[in-house]
Parts: sequence; C-alpha cells; structure tokens
Amino acid sequence: MNFPSVLSLSLLFLFVFQSCQYAASGAKTDANERTPSYCKKDDFELEAFLTAFAENIEAQKILYGSEALSDCSGMFIRLTRALAEECPAYQYPDASRSRSSRAIARWFYDQENLEIVENASEVGQKIKPGMVMFFGRSGKLFEDITIDQLTASSGIEHVGVVTEVKKDDTGKVIAYTLFHGRSSGKIASRTTYHQLQPSRSELPVFGNWNQQLVAMGFVLTPQPKS
Repeated sequence: MNFPSVLSLSLLFLFVFQSCQYAASGAKTDANERTPSYCKKDDFELEAFLTAFAENIEAQKILYGSEALSDCSGMFIRLTRALAEECPAYQYPDASRSRSSRAIARWFYDQENLEIVENASEVGQKIKPGMVMFFGRSGKLFEDITIDQLTASSGIEHVGVVTEVKKDDTGKVIAYTLFHGRSSGKIASRTTYHQLQPSRSELPVFGNWNQQLVAMGFVLTPQPKS
C-alpha cells in the first residue's frame, strides 16, 4: 500500500472515531443529526422520535395522575423506556430508584449530565430537542442553586423534555416546545409558552409558567467509561 492510501485510511478512521465520540456525548449541533453507532436504526432522528412519542401520548388523552406513570416524572419514565428500545447503548434512570422529578435530577447529576441553571437568559443556545428541563417550585425564586437544594422537598417540582425549539432570524433560541405530564385536570401534552421573553413580566425566562428553570440535562446519557 502506498503512502497516500495509508494516509487516507488514517484520516477516515480519525473522522469516524471523532464522529462516534461526539454522538456519544449528546453534544450535537443539530437535533436531527443521526447517531447510528448508538441507536438500532442508522436513520434514527431524535427530534422525529420525540415528536412521534408526544403525538401518540396526546392521542390517548391521559389525564395527570389518572393511571400509573401519568404525572410529570411518570411521563418522563415512559419516554425513556421507549427511547431505550431504540437507543439501548445509552443509560436511563431506573423508575424503581428515580421515580420523582427530584430523584431524576439527582440521577442526571450523578451521571455528570446535569447543568444547574443560575441565569436562564444565558442558556438559550444550549436548548435543543432532547433537553430534559427541571423546574423549581411554583412561584419560588432560586438563587445560588446547589444540587442538594434542588433535590430537597422544596426544590424541583416539575420535569419535561424539549421536542422542538423556535429561533429568530439570527438563529437565537427564543422559545421551545415541552412535552410533559402537566398538572391535575390536564392531559399529558406539548406546550409552547416557554419563552425567552415571557408574555408576562413576572414570569421566569424559559420557565414553565411560574416555575423557574433551574437545571437541564440531555436525555441520552452515555454509558460510563470502563
């Protein structure tokens, strides 16, 4: 084999290796970017999966708390179980040990896949389909946030998953769509009122109505390194 051929093969190997490493981190530049090395189907697209899952749940009109796994954390568990069927090479929280939104946040923190959000106005460009959003107790202002504060009984109150983002003409994220088990009397569904500039000045940036965005992770968590 001549030198140019060896060089070409070396460059190809490096490209494939870096692509797989990048996909494993969940740090993708485009939500539609495929992860064939970590999901069963080579054409798997996370955003399309999340949208289809949300549409299926919405069609069932499952009221909050009406059956098993129908609250916010329960709907998240349902989603991750379905996702595990498509992308089994990742790890997901176990419902037997991480059933509440606070326990799920602790699990993401322990896997080094949780970012505590001190200033929501600065995290817009990190928001993309697949982000797991954690919100604090209704009407409560959180400052100097710690994981212990968030996982206490007065901390995180709600969790949901981003299915779509809205950007302005410059590419800046200005809103996102959230799939979640919502609240008593409402069906699990997607909502679109999570905005950089909320409709009312007293509402928190990128929050869930009056619940502050306090932490976020990515739904695909790489397996720990051996």
